[in-house]
Amino acid sequence: AQLDDPGRATPFDVSELEFAVLRTIAILKELGAAEGITEGFSTCNFALTDGKSVVITRYCDKAPDIPPPSLYYTFRGVSEIRDSLRADADARLRPDYGVETKRGAAADAP
Repeated sequence: AQLDDPGRATPFDVSELEFAVLRTIAILKELGAAEGITEGFSTCNFALTDGKSVVITRYCDKAPDIPPPSLYYTFRGVSEIRDSLRADADARLRPDYGVETKRGAAADAP
């Protein structure tokens, strides 16, 4: 365990939870290096809570070249999530995806 006294009844300080998650990622990196893993990539999502606080992280050992998995969460049903993800995927296929425009009077321009 990466927490001192993980079974204690009192809440942890958020910094203790954060340290535990970061230490876990460091251990995974050390294990990969020890095994000589140099190809591919590793991704992890972690959530750690003591019932009062929560620390959530996303990680990829090749970031920013390969982004870590998302941390989507929802209170919606699975069918709504699928529809939303499909709409997002369709939007990404549009040639103007990610292009932002700003409209205003010419007098507003610098």
